[in-house]
Amino acid sequence: MQQTLLELAFAKKTDLVLVQEPSLWLDSREGVWFSFPHLSYALVLPRSDKRPRTAIYVRTEAAIKHKQRDNLSTDNDLLVLEILGPTERFLLLNIYNEKELAEDSTSQQQGVRTVE
Repeated sequence: MQQTLLELAFAKKTDLVLVQEPSLWLDSREGVWFSFPHLSYALVLPRSDKRPRTAIYVRTEAAIKHKQRDNLSTDNDLLVLEILGPTERFLLLNIYNEKELAEDSTSQQQGVRTVE
C-alpha cells in the first residue's frame, strides 16, 4: 500500500508525503527502522528507540530542502521538518494523535490523547 501511495505521489510530482502508521521493520543489527526504498523519495523518521508512528517522504528532485527539527519536541509521536523553499521557510508537523479509548466503554470519561 505504501509503495502504491509513493508511485501515485511520484506521478503527480508531489514533493512531500506524510504517512501515519508507516510500514516499517527494525534492523536488529543496526538498531534502526527502515521501509521499502523508493528511488524518488527519501524517508524521514522520528529519531526514537520506539517504533515510529509517523513518517515523511521527501521527493529527491523537489525544489525544496528540509531539515529535521528534533530540538522542537521530544515527543515520539511528533515529526517536525523545517522546509526551506525558494521563497519561503516553514515548519511541517506530522502528529500522530490517537485517542485512547477508556477501559470502561460505558464511561463518559474523555480518552487521553498521545500528544498533549
